[in-house]
Amino acid sequence: MTAIPTQSGEIMATRERKTSSASHDTTSTPPENGKWISSLEKLVRTDIGNGSQCRPVVNVTNQSGSKRVVLVDVEIWTLGDSNNPPEKVDQAPQDAQPFDDGQTSEFPGPVPPKSGTYRIKVGIFGQKDQATGKWGPLLSWEDSVRDFDSPRDCPFIPGANKVSRE
Repeated sequence: MTAIPTQSGEIMATRERKTSSASHDTTSTPPENGKWISSLEKLVRTDIGNGSQCRPVVNVTNQSGSKRVVLVDVEIWTLGDSNNPPEKVDQAPQDAQPFDDGQTSEFPGPVPPKSGTYRIKVGIFGQKDQATGKWGPLLSWEDSVRDFDSPRDCPFIPGANKVSRE
């Protein structure tokens, strides 16, 4: 089982589907609609109250075969260990993002509150309902875009660890 956000941003458990990338095995849930690709574009050094940390910036590419307006949710999680499960640290949902088929756009993620190792996760949802505030249906979930150590890995060289989900 894996945790993914619901339309309202709450966490729910779903069945995992193992897929393989060139560098490692990752876990994802099947998208409802088409194909999206998420990759880490860069880590940007950002000054916060207790020193410098890394802000992840991800690329998201629409390969669904159609034009879409979506909500892109970039999250950072702890890795967890044998005694502690992974926990969501923060998220940066960005609604009403227009994508043509084949278009790639950059999205900044949240800044970790302290030094440590984190995992980037990216969800693509249908556009948020402005009347109810509920997120649209899940279109794609990438459970492990990349792990990074903040602030040690800043700056990051672009183009590493591209992962595709079908």
